[in-house]
Amino acid sequence: MENLPHPKDLDFNQENLAAAWKKWKKEFNLFLIATESDMKPDKVKTSMFLTCIGSKGRDIHSTLDFDSPDEEMNLQTVIEKFDAYCEPRKNITFLRHKFFTCGQAEHQKFDEYVVELRQKAQQCEFGNLTDSLTKDILICGIRDMRLRERLLREPNLDLQKTIQAGQSAEQTRLQSRMLNATSETRDNEISRVYSQHDRKGAKTQITRHMQSRHQNEQGGSDRKPAKFQAPSQHYVTNCHYCGYNHKRNKCPAFHKTCEKCKKQGHYAKMCKSRKFVHKVEIHTDDESDDDTHALEMITANNSRVHKIEKFKTPKDIWTVELKVNNSNVTFKIDTGADVTVLPFREYRNIIPKPQLQKTSTRLSAYNNTAIKVLGKCTAVIKYKELSKQIKFIVAKTNSHAVIDANTAKDLNLIQRISL
Repeated sequence: MENLPHPKDLDFNQENLAAAWKKWKKEFNLFLIATESDMKPDKVKTSMFLTCIGSKGRDIHSTLDFDSPDEEMNLQTVIEKFDAYCEPRKNITFLRHKFFTCGQAEHQKFDEYVVELRQKAQQCEFGNLTDSLTKDILICGIRDMRLRERLLREPNLDLQKTIQAGQSAEQTRLQSRMLNATSETRDNEISRVYSQHDRKGAKTQITRHMQSRHQNEQGGSDRKPAKFQAPSQHYVTNCHYCGYNHKRNKCPAFHKTCEKCKKQGHYAKMCKSRKFVHKVEIHTDDESDDDTHALEMITANNSRVHKIEKFKTPKDIWTVELKVNNSNVTFKIDTGADVTVLPFREYRNIIPKPQLQKTSTRLSAYNNTAIKVLGKCTAVIKYKELSKQIKFIVAKTNSHAVIDANTAKDLNLIQRISL
């Protein structure tokens, strides 16, 4: 036991010196017992005390008032003097402020956050309210918004139940990530195998397809063109803008002007100006895991009329100001959209800011130009008395935020009428 390490020097510059002193004193008493020094003379124990407490403690000891030299080396008297020195330096108001403003850090685990809160609560002298106040701050401070909403709905919730719910939610989230990672690894391996196979047969398939289509156009054959299946990672089949199959990002209609709507990016035969208003489509290739959302502006007038509440803008674009969490964001109502897009410049200003997560979703403009996707997040969107928790795709774009059709309908922003 003689080689047992002694307590570290006491740091007298800590914010809560009283708590630090109390902890150090307990460690020193355990050290005396463990080394069988608790029965030794006071002069020996006091010398051990002054050795362990550090140079700053020894300096303080030399300034304390003692009635006699014997009292100066009496351990009980020395400890009482240090009690008097450390206790007045405890600032309850400041310690309570730190407790009430303690939120969960970005990468802090739930259990670590609970330990931090409990340690701060012990310093605040709350008495019988300690557990109740710890529970309240715990619910308000966690970063998981869904868990917070669920806990706020519970009528009879104590600290122990709150901790169990938080631990369960975090464990479930970690298990889900592990399952997703395993699934993605398996899908990537399968995709890699198919990709190698596609590269070998792609050239032959493309040649046969082009010959078959040429013969069909010249009337040289009554047979239907052979079904063409190009590798989804490199080719687009039945392009929505030109109608042909071609390499990705090599659409022949890219710089062409439509004869119907006079807009660039598609042929007249593929013009959809009579079908949709502000359409957002999803193009999913057969062997691709990612969703590609193509954003396009198409003006239409047909028998389907969408009634939109009165919003006035200079350029006749249907926009509305909505609340995302506690922040105002101007959205463009897109009646054909099935994803809600939030520009990064708007995401940065949202308070409280939702956590940005990875996503495989891809966005592209009507002319097949890719739009950089930064991730996805979940937040509450509100209009008047109606609110809904939805998923946003966060993108690096200078355009308006776009609200999808289903969300706009749920918030009573649009409704369909028959003419």
